[in-house]
Amino acid sequence: MDIPLPANSPGIVTPILRKREVAQALGLSTVQIWRLQNAGKFPRAIQLGEHSVGWRASDIQAWIDSRPLAGDVPVKRKPPVSPGRPKSSGTKGRKRKANEGTEAS
Repeated sequence: MDIPLPANSPGIVTPILRKREVAQALGLSTVQIWRLQNAGKFPRAIQLGEHSVGWRASDIQAWIDSRPLAGDVPVKRKPPVSPGRPKSSGTKGRKRKANEGTEAS
């Protein structure tokens, strides 16, 4: 998916995309974007105001272009869980000892 950009000529500003626009364009949630950015795997946002940030459309397009094609990178899978008895929590179904639960007089 290419984000339309204006020609790089003097006087034309690169569009700034807000978080919801980036999320919608990429098909990611805003939380996924935040996690990727914090992990250093996504372009950093630029500060627009005291409480607002955005991304340069060119930075997002460069990130898209840098992504591997599906199937080019092996998927990391968790090893299968070995079948067997589930571990007991240790308290459920425990038999009481003879002196447990009685108060000394």
